[in-house]
Amino acid sequence: MTWNKSYRYFNTAKSTVNGKQYDSKFEGGYAQELELRKKAGDIEDFDSHLRMPLEVNGYVVCDYYIDFAVYHKDGTTEYVETKGYPTDTWKLKWKLFCALYEDDENVKITLIMQGRQNPPKMRKAK
Repeated sequence: MTWNKSYRYFNTAKSTVNGKQYDSKFEGGYAQELELRKKAGDIEDFDSHLRMPLEVNGYVVCDYYIDFAVYHKDGTTEYVETKGYPTDTWKLKWKLFCALYEDDENVKITLIMQGRQNPPKMRKAK
C-alpha cells in the first residue's frame, strides 16, 4: 500500500487569526498587529492575500498575491509583504511588482523580512 503525502516547499506552520488562515506564524502575527491598529483607529482597514495582476504592455504576465493591503486614513494604500525565505521565483515577481506599483504617489510598498534588520534594496536601471 502506498501513502501519498503532499509536502509544502517549506515546512511552515499555518496560523489562524480571527477565523482567517495565514501561511505562516510570522504572517499571522502581523495580521494580529493590523487588527489591533484597526481597533485603535490608526488605520482604516486592511485586506489579506490580495490578487494583483502584473500587467506589462497590455499582457498579464502573472498574478502576485500580496500578503496585506493596508488602507490608511489619508487615502494611501500600503502593500505589505511578510517574507521568511525568498525564493528565486518570488524575487522575480517582487521586482516586477515593485516596478509596476512603486511610482504611484498613493501607494507605499513595504517588505518585512523575518530575521533580518535590513531587507535587500531594489536598484533601478539607469
